[in-house]
Amino acid sequence: MTFFFQTLKFHFLLFSKAKQAVFFTLFFPVFIFILFSSIWGMKSIEYVKFIMAGVIAMNIASEGMFSIGGVIKEYYTSGLMKMLKKTPLNITIYITSLILSRVIIISLVTLLISIIAFLMFHVDFFLNDFIHYFLGILIGLFTFSFIGLTLSYTAIKNKGNVGILNVVYYILIFSSNSFYPIGDFNPFLNSIGNLFPMNSVLNILRSENVNYIGLIIWFIVPFISFQILIKKIKNNR
Repeated sequence: MTFFFQTLKFHFLLFSKAKQAVFFTLFFPVFIFILFSSIWGMKSIEYVKFIMAGVIAMNIASEGMFSIGGVIKEYYTSGLMKMLKKTPLNITIYITSLILSRVIIISLVTLLISIIAFLMFHVDFFLNDFIHYFLGILIGLFTFSFIGLTLSYTAIKNKGNVGILNVVYYILIFSSNSFYPIGDFNPFLNSIGNLFPMNSVLNILRSENVNYIGLIIWFIVPFISFQILIKKIKNNR
């Protein structure tokens, strides 16, 4: 357990030294929230909370798929995976500590955005809101992280895997209700978006009805796929 917390601290230190990661995780979501809320949310507090959930979900998906899913391949090719086999932690526990470090960071960013929403747009928050924000961050990060990990390891010998992550990420964003209720404009696209986990995570953040069965499937299938892939890769090295 002590080693696990040391690993968690290690991930925080790595994050703090990565300037690009700090910008896109801490400052970019705040900028997007202020920009969109200033343009469209001045006359509607409800839309400010709507866009806030969208920004949080965007941050969750980005961190899960790129900061965790994409970076793990770099760990493998750099030999860090081989080193991990010599430590008391297995790869799944190591990844869990990485995900939890991002849960804490995104939770702090969410708190910062909440303070800005209260001060700039006079949005009131309740305990139930923060409970759902935390649940959405926790569930969403684990789900999107293993989706990203599976995609990365599926193409571990293909240098174009980052492109695959980009395509999937933008499909998730633009087919979902992240920034506007897409069902009001295009019911067909909305039905497609409902097949993916993004809308379920958004519904958790917005305290709405959630398709937990679909969300569980989106977590379990990539999780099992990743476990199978990592064993095959180890056996082939």
